[in-house]
Amino acid sequence: MTDRGRTLLQRAAALVGAVLASAALVPQGTAGALTPRAGVAPRAGAALHADQRLRLHQARAAAPASAVLKGPDSLRLLGQTYTLRPGDTTFHLRLQVSAGSPATEALGFNAYGPLIARSQFQAARDGQALTPFFYQLPVPVPLKSLHRDPAGGVDLGIPVNTAGGLPITATGVYPVQVFLELDGVRVGSPLTTFLVYAGSDAADLRRLRVAVVVGGGPGTAPGPRSPVGAGSQAATVSVLQRDAGVIGSAATARHPVPLTLALAPSTVSAMNSGPPAERQAVADLRSAAANGDQVLPATEVPVDVPAVVAAGLSGDLQALVAEGQKTLQAVLGVTPPTSTWAFSSYLSPASARVLAAQGAQQLVVPDGNLAQLPPAYLTRTFAQPAQLQADGARLSVIGADGELAAQLAKAGSSPGQAVLVTDQLLAELAMIDLERASDLRGVVLMAPAGTVPGPTVLSTLVAGLEGNPLLKAVTLDSEFDSVPLATQGSAPMVRRLAGWRGPTPLAGVAGLAGAEREVRADRAVFGSAPGAVTSYSQRLLDALSSDLSPAQRQAEIASVRAGARAQLERVRLPTPLAITITSLNAQLPLTLFSTANVPARVDLVLSSEQLSFVPRRFPQGSCAPTAPGTEVCQLTLSHPATVLQVPISVRTPGVFQLAMELQTVDGATVLDTSTQTVRSTAVPNVGLVIIVVAALFLGVWWVRNARHGRRARQLVPRPVYEGEYDGEYDPEEAYDAGEAGPVDSADLDDTLPATGSPGTGGPD
Repeated sequence: MTDRGRTLLQRAAALVGAVLASAALVPQGTAGALTPRAGVAPRAGAALHADQRLRLHQARAAAPASAVLKGPDSLRLLGQTYTLRPGDTTFHLRLQVSAGSPATEALGFNAYGPLIARSQFQAARDGQALTPFFYQLPVPVPLKSLHRDPAGGVDLGIPVNTAGGLPITATGVYPVQVFLELDGVRVGSPLTTFLVYAGSDAADLRRLRVAVVVGGGPGTAPGPRSPVGAGSQAATVSVLQRDAGVIGSAATARHPVPLTLALAPSTVSAMNSGPPAERQAVADLRSAAANGDQVLPATEVPVDVPAVVAAGLSGDLQALVAEGQKTLQAVLGVTPPTSTWAFSSYLSPASARVLAAQGAQQLVVPDGNLAQLPPAYLTRTFAQPAQLQADGARLSVIGADGELAAQLAKAGSSPGQAVLVTDQLLAELAMIDLERASDLRGVVLMAPAGTVPGPTVLSTLVAGLEGNPLLKAVTLDSEFDSVPLATQGSAPMVRRLAGWRGPTPLAGVAGLAGAEREVRADRAVFGSAPGAVTSYSQRLLDALSSDLSPAQRQAEIASVRAGARAQLERVRLPTPLAITITSLNAQLPLTLFSTANVPARVDLVLSSEQLSFVPRRFPQGSCAPTAPGTEVCQLTLSHPATVLQVPISVRTPGVFQLAMELQTVDGATVLDTSTQTVRSTAVPNVGLVIIVVAALFLGVWWVRNARHGRRARQLVPRPVYEGEYDGEYDPEEAYDAGEAGPVDSADLDDTLPATGSPGTGGPD
């Protein structure tokens, strides 16, 4: 296991303990015991399992007599009734109360009129514009009269639609406040939450579709740089949150609440091999996916998609997605289609185009990543998909509501207020639905990049959505399918990506192309089975993770490249040497070396202008000529030294060079080169014939010269000396007699007959 894997598992194990410990403090009674489905409060502990009831019984036996803590005046919401319906007579609140004077202080309760706009809701949530006031408890409840309930805290029941109770008949969202008072004067800060009432007319309303995206998928933006593996904590927590009694209940309940899971495949895989608690969390995920939860596609490790695309690494992005799909299939038994993606950070147009080319059809991005809506659509919450035009690509897009995302982040970062903020979030969703209750609309609930809701947030959210008369939880695919596209005039509304501020190419990847070439060569030579080759490929993909700093990324890529090259250097040619052959048709001895622990598939290219090659098969492969003077041998080297006897034909004797090149079977990478010196002493048959003919010719010439030597010596007349003749000198006669000798040209002119001009044939 790599250091990174060990670090990941150690941190995941620590997170498991923390999440399970917090889950033990948040049983179903925390947020769901108070009318989680129909607004009717069950008996204390009625919805709990036997072991949970036992723990609560033990806690009750050990609890102090007073339900109020001694300390600064404060109120904390532990749970409430999510929605009231006709026939419900009590609005329940579970509180944790701390007071400076528990014996003399009291609890007060005020209710305000229904809200008509989301902006009004947001002001009321902040404790502002709480009008009109129309109800309060007739008499404040003394703290000393409160009793600790079995699950901790105190219960406050507000009568509804009964004598002296809170009168509500109209569907709406009503702000309510709980506060501490001493002698009629408020002390501490009030707690503001909301009562949601669905009257008899709610049956005719269109429930708002709510798609909850849980986890940190490919859109997880890099935060402050941290050690390797630290960025996986978010995805780990996202998985484990649902282990806090949420996954199992959602998957097995009569009316399950479907969620959309954006998981980091590498983290899920590591957990599947981890301690029992982690393996159980993965088993719960597997069950949830089988029972209707949607699993989104994801890259194997979290990456900054726009930065990867801007660096020209679209192919690597596709490889990361393919690896992620394989991991999810292996661990969870599902292969998510690549048609729907959710990004919690901004996406660039080029990224959308690349994703569309890889099969994406539907995107979820933060609503701030989309261009401003026309003014006519700003009077109410925009809650519909639209068409997206991005760099020539056309997709469907939903902008995840930024205000809702901020509330999720707030709930996750404020453990003491997690239930309150989540309940306010549920009330805000109901407010959005009531803005245009007759229209079918939908929103996406997704935390901002770098933030993860805790288990309390998710359990409260799931309990509030289950059976809600104004809200319907759906998966992302279901929301895209069921909610119609927004229109502008008679045509679908078209939106464009904005606010992405030009992504900077991923830093630290300058050597990636070279490293990938080396790894491809490794795979071509040694196949994909060896652990080293597979590890190199995975490490290069992991190096693109947004968890790494540029320096870490560069160092990892350089390390992979050096390792892959060292692996290739295990296969080599012999050092240059001289080879002597004495026959025209000979066996050329060649030795190839491989110190790899697996067979190596290579091509050996031989070339020499003075040699002709002959096809041949060996146990290690075969050789075949490809051109005059060139041969390629396809070989599998399974031993440290492989000796080949390559058949050749020598064209001419002498000394010449044999070039050798060892390369991958696809010819893309040269592994080694060498030049051997070949000395040939063999004489071809044609040369022998020429030598014999030349010898015969010389012999004939010598014989002829010997026989006619005397005549040849008489071809030159002896010299003639002055005074040797008496009469007139006749040159022809002297020549015939063999006495021709030096003659004066003047004498010769006197003796020769006169001749005409050339070509006349006679004298003038």
